[in-house]
Amino acid sequence: MPKLTLPIVNNQAICEAFIYDNISHQRITSNENKVRVLFDTGATNSAVTSKVIKQLNIQPISKRAMLSPLGTSEVNIYKVNIFLPFPQNIALSQELFVSEIADNPTFDVIIGMDIIQRGCLIISDKAFIFSI
Repeated sequence: MPKLTLPIVNNQAICEAFIYDNISHQRITSNENKVRVLFDTGATNSAVTSKVIKQLNIQPISKRAMLSPLGTSEVNIYKVNIFLPFPQNIALSQELFVSEIADNPTFDVIIGMDIIQRGCLIISDKAFIFSI
């Protein structure tokens, strides 16, 4: 079972990852375009920031209502592949549907329960482990 073990930084489970659009398989890999992933057990669905959507230059496939602390709003949905830094460079999904969210200085991608429930997430005060 592939396993990812990383330290907790500022009380957040964050790691770097690769993200592809599902059409051209373009990948963000350069140093100035690193994708930071936040594991968020309070998020029902995974999401990507507007910055990443612009970098990938992908078009939305649909819209859906999203509930946040600010209320309900309609957001764009995109189809992408997210690769976490497992030793085997394993894709989480061939067709992952993610919502678009506002840019954030701490992370670029939220991994929500739609992905976390596919594996096992263990969080302690110093480290987190995610395995699938």
